[in-house]
Amino acid sequence: PRGIGRSSPIRCDPAMVPTAEMPLDHKPTQAEFEAVARANAAFIKSCADASGELLWHLSAKDTAQDIERIRQALSPADGIVSYAASYGSAYGAAYLEAYPANVQALILDGVVDHTVDFATFSARNVMSVQDAFERFAQWCARDAKCELHGKDLGAAFDNAIAREPKTRTLVPQLLATGDH
Repeated sequence: PRGIGRSSPIRCDPAMVPTAEMPLDHKPTQAEFEAVARANAAFIKSCADASGELLWHLSAKDTAQDIERIRQALSPADGIVSYAASYGSAYGAAYLEAYPANVQALILDGVVDHTVDFATFSARNVMSVQDAFERFAQWCARDAKCELHGKDLGAAFDNAIAREPKTRTLVPQLLATGDH
């Protein structure tokens, strides 16, 4: 899609990459929150300055229009057959909404629901990560192949976070993608 790789990538000032991060071990103070917000705003401004008008034309709807132009160029008489995973599902859904008559088959795997507000999206994400953790714990409790079989999985998770706080954002994602 637009804005990545060799497709007119978004450009940003590397010197403006935010160094301020939200704390992972406590609720951020107002000062910590504002420091991260300022750093992020400065970085985004550097991207807008370096990328120009492109930055304002990177939506899923814009990408859907690009997909339709490609379909028209390659096979104007045929409907599109596509597989869209993870964030690609946002592009697939936008295409389906804009061009339903031009879809022969479309698989949306890992749908990102763009119709809900951020609070709802976040709550659903938390619940799904918790569900993945619980399913992983059940698998680990019954299968001796699990490295943590017979151990307290919650304590192991807490210990991993205590040793390396940034692990908190990685472990749930890894748990959610396993084959357990």
